[in-house]
Order: sequence, then C-alpha cells, then structure tokens
Amino acid sequence: EQNKRLTVDVIKEIKMKVPANEKGEYDLKKQQEIIEKYKIIKEIQNEVEKSRKEISKLVVDIERKRERKREQMKTGGIYLFTVPPKMRIP
Repeated sequence: EQNKRLTVDVIKEIKMKVPANEKGEYDLKKQQEIIEKYKIIKEIQNEVEKSRKEISKLVVDIERKRERKREQMKTGGIYLFTVPPKMRIP
C-alpha cells in the first residue's frame, strides 16, 4: 500500500504558476480576472448539469407516456367497445 501522506519533500516539489507583472510581483488584477472566469465557468457547469437533469426527467416522462399508450392499446386498441346509450354515465 502506498503512503498517501504529504511530506515536506513532496510539498517542496509542487510547482504552481502564478500571474506576475514585469517587475516579478504578483499580478493581482490578472488573478482577479482568472477568478472571475473560473466563477463564470462554474456557473455554466451548474447550468449544464441542471439542464441535463431536466432533460433526463423529460426522457423518463416521455417513456412513461409511451408505456401508458401501450397499455391503452393493449386493453382497448384491439377491440372496438361501445357502450349503449342507456348504460352511459351522465
């Protein structure tokens, strides 16, 4: 089994790109732009997931309607049933 604990040596090897300006200082404006883009991407992902779930519900509903139609066809679609006027419920 592999040891999954982070050690100082492992952490020292981690490299991360951080936006910097020409002077080598952190570019806070660029970082803020990246954050805003990330937020927009997350919102879009959430909307796509929400839409996917809605579409899934529609597919299930369509399948249920198809099943109901099949059931109706099985019981009444094969034979022609008529109810005499005297027996009709008002």
